[in-house]
Amino acid sequence: MELPYMDTVYVAFGLFLLITAYNYLKPNVERNYTGFKTGEAWDFIKSTKDVTIIDVRDREEYRQNHIKGARNIPLDQLDKRKGTLPRDKPVIVYCQNGGRSARAMRMLELAGFTKLYHMDEGLRGWTRAGHPTTRGK
Repeated sequence: MELPYMDTVYVAFGLFLLITAYNYLKPNVERNYTGFKTGEAWDFIKSTKDVTIIDVRDREEYRQNHIKGARNIPLDQLDKRKGTLPRDKPVIVYCQNGGRSARAMRMLELAGFTKLYHMDEGLRGWTRAGHPTTRGK
C-alpha cells in the first residue's frame, strides 16, 4: 500500500518533530551544571563573590517572595534575555520547586554557559531551611 505524497510529508514531518523534541528533552548525562541542595547553595552564595542569582518564576511570584539580590527573568523570557547574563561568572538558577529552573538550566547549557548552578529544591527548600528572603521588586 502506497501513501499519497502529502501523507508521506506529514509522517516525515511528525517524525522530525518527535526526534527534535526527544533530543532537546532527553537527560544529559554529562551535564554542564552543578546541582545544589539548599545548604550548599547558602554556603556558596555566602562564600562566592560576584555570583548572579536568577529567579525564573513569573513576576508576581517573584514580588511575593525571593532571595535577596536575585534577578527575575521568567522562564518564558530567558531565551531572549540570556545575553544579559555573565558567561565568565557563576550563575545560580532557582524557581519554586526546581522544575522550571531545571528547564532553564538546559536552555543555558545549550547556549554555552558553563558556570551554572541549579538550586534543586527551589525557593520552597530555601524558605523551609529558614534562609532569608525579601519581597517587592
